[in-house]
Amino acid sequence: MAGSGRERKDQGVPLGEIDYLPQGMMQDRDQFLGEVEQFLEPIGLMRFSYAVFSGAGDAAGDTFFKLESNYPIDWATRYQGLHYDQIDPVIEVARMSRAPFLWGVGGFLKQFRKRQRQVFHEASEFGIAHGVSIPISGRHGLELVTFTAENRSVVRQAFADHGGKLIVAGYHIADALNALAAQPDEAEGRMPLTPRERESLIWVAEGLTSQEIAGKMNISASAVNYHLNNAGQKLSARNRHHAALLALKKQWI
Repeated sequence: MAGSGRERKDQGVPLGEIDYLPQGMMQDRDQFLGEVEQFLEPIGLMRFSYAVFSGAGDAAGDTFFKLESNYPIDWATRYQGLHYDQIDPVIEVARMSRAPFLWGVGGFLKQFRKRQRQVFHEASEFGIAHGVSIPISGRHGLELVTFTAENRSVVRQAFADHGGKLIVAGYHIADALNALAAQPDEAEGRMPLTPRERESLIWVAEGLTSQEIAGKMNISASAVNYHLNNAGQKLSARNRHHAALLALKKQWI
C-alpha cells in the first residue's frame, strides 16, 4: 500500500515493500511493533500477532508456543494461560496449509468442535473476530502472522486491495522479530526476565504445578502460565522445565 508505514531514514523503504530490510535496523521490540501498527492503521486492521508453534497440538503440555502481538493484555494472558493454541481453529488450519487464508466468526467455524468455537467467541469480545493469517515455515517450527479486525468486510476489503503487501509484511514481521529475539539482552547487562517470570521459574524448579505456584504468588493459574510462556520464549525453551533449567544455567534465577 503506497504511503503506508513510516519511511526509514536509513533505508527509506516502508514495511510491506519488497526491498524492506528488517535486519538492517536492529531497533527494539516495542519500536518495531509500533511500526507494524502504523502500517496497518490506514487500511483498518488494528490488531496483529506473530506466533511460533511446534508439536502436534495435543494436551500433553510440551508443545512449544510463543506469541508476540498487540492484543489486549487480558486476552493474550487468557489465550496463553489456557493453552488455547492447542485448540485454536486458525492454528489447526495453518498446520494443514501454507497458503494465506481468511477466517472469522460464522461459516468458518461450522467444521470445528464446540470447544474450538468457544475460543473465537471469547476473542470476539476483545474485537478479534475476523482476520487473515499467513503461515510461514520457520527454523523453530511453523510461524503464523495474523492481521485482524472486528468487521468481516474490513478484513476482506483490506486483503482484496492490499493482499500482496500484507503477505510481504507478514514475512518482514517474522524476519524482524526473529532478528530481535536473537539479540541477547544479557550482553547489554540487562536481566531479560521480569520479576514475575523469575519467580514463576523458581517455583517450577522446585517442582510446583501452575496451581501451586498461583497460590504462592497470589495470582491466577492462567497468569502463571502466561509468565512461564513469556519466560520460555525469551529462553527459546521447549517447555517450562527446560526454561527453568536454562535459567539456572544462565544464573537468571
